[in-house]
Amino acid sequence: MTEVQNPAGMQNAIQVFAREDGSIPIWDNPNFQSTLWLPKDHSPLTRYEQALEERIRHKLTDEHIRLLSVIGAAVCVNEAQLRKYMLPVQSASTTSKMLQKLQYRGYVQRYKATIRFEEEDPNKRKPPGIFMLGLIGYKIMKYYYNAHNFIHPDKWMDNPYAVQRYVAMNEIRMIGTTNRQLAKWTWFPGVGEDARNQKPFAVMSTKEINGKAPIHFILERVQMGQTFLDYLRDRLKMYSWLKEKDGLIKIEGIKPPVMQAVVISVSTVSLAEFIQKQLELHLYSFEVLFLVDEWLEETQEMATAFAQGTSEGIIRVQIPYFVKEQTTTNRTVSAGV
Repeated sequence: MTEVQNPAGMQNAIQVFAREDGSIPIWDNPNFQSTLWLPKDHSPLTRYEQALEERIRHKLTDEHIRLLSVIGAAVCVNEAQLRKYMLPVQSASTTSKMLQKLQYRGYVQRYKATIRFEEEDPNKRKPPGIFMLGLIGYKIMKYYYNAHNFIHPDKWMDNPYAVQRYVAMNEIRMIGTTNRQLAKWTWFPGVGEDARNQKPFAVMSTKEINGKAPIHFILERVQMGQTFLDYLRDRLKMYSWLKEKDGLIKIEGIKPPVMQAVVISVSTVSLAEFIQKQLELHLYSFEVLFLVDEWLEETQEMATAFAQGTSEGIIRVQIPYFVKEQTTTNRTVSAGV
């Protein structure tokens, strides 16, 4: 673990938690920035009536609408993830060509990811472009799916941490979806039957396997560039209160009885170790797990990307619901109430 001094307040240092190889992951680098990239001579539409006219003239096809709905559901997603999302219905190259066309007409926006103070290495592979709905894409999606809460494209301007959070979380969502292990994913569901309660970042629900009830994972994402310890203390305090009050953490749209766990999504093993040392998560009355990007990148399997806190630190655990093939880890954990 190293420290990077924060020029805005030298007394407040940003702690950087590197991966085992010493690198800082781009989706949790405090110096991350995202810049809107516009195609040359692009001609964006501005009114949803124009998009409807393109639908009537078959310039905006069912396949385009399908891709837009995938982007809207993902909120903010990179191209590599989109190509994998769409593989069951079309080739990766087809997805990339469709994104170019949709971007040209303003249905989607593309952001370029870079790291401040870091010179571009021509021999290093550039990170994939980041996509979200553009203005006309937002309008046409709201027209067709009015009950869904899409995010207006202006919200992404000067908001690099939000871009990082969604791309990192979509890696989890993409792997669980493409491996056919998730039954449901919900962004910001209500908890505790009170709209005033703070909402978790997401809840992912497994499928029922071998007659066992699904598990509902309440997901929170932390990032190095923010005051994540205070954030987690507040959230865990709320979950403790809800658990004590109701016997479980009630989640909007999910009927009890349920099996559930709170999961802290982190980028590196060293960050998980630091959080466990500071917060002693094993002492809570409900199960708290880590889901580690560093391990997820190694295997592309969620089963072996979890960790659990103990009095001696963290240990890598296996979640049986996500096992596709025979794997070996330190131990197996069954997350429950």
